[in-house]
Amino acid sequence: MIILRVLVISNGIWLSGAQISANEFIEFLRNYAEIKILTCQQGRYLTRIPASLHKLPCKNVGALLIMQADYTIKKFVEWADITWIATGEFEIARRIRWIKRIPIVAHLHSYEFLCPFMRLLYASKEVCKDLCTILKSVECKLKSDAYLTTLGAKTLSHRLMMSACLNTIWTPLYYVRWKKL
Repeated sequence: MIILRVLVISNGIWLSGAQISANEFIEFLRNYAEIKILTCQQGRYLTRIPASLHKLPCKNVGALLIMQADYTIKKFVEWADITWIATGEFEIARRIRWIKRIPIVAHLHSYEFLCPFMRLLYASKEVCKDLCTILKSVECKLKSDAYLTTLGAKTLSHRLMMSACLNTIWTPLYYVRWKKL
């Protein structure tokens, strides 16, 4: 019997439906495939099955999570028959293709391409779902902070200082960087 070698890329950072289903699928695959996992150093929501695990530094750019692929990724990709991007690390797909032409399977449920601030799609009472422009992002960020203040998640002084001042400057810069990526 031929054993499939699967390279799983999963950030393991947020406990979400995607992470839970990825863990369940990895556990199912353990009897049918050899598995190696690339994850973020901050990741903690990974499956408990024995698998080769390599942690990479990760950073957020807008809603995109970017894995900083180091030189050891090459040995993982060369080893694999297929790569499965189980959460939102789409940027690493280019690096994989550069190393070896193998099939890449990825979830296409992601909000990362819709808005540079993922929480705006969830916590703003649908205020940010129709359009993503610089002005709309600033408006959504301000409304989101106001909503979080009414829930008690942020203090009024924090909202006034951060939202009114810094978000008006910071949000457009963040948006431009996200759009470029």
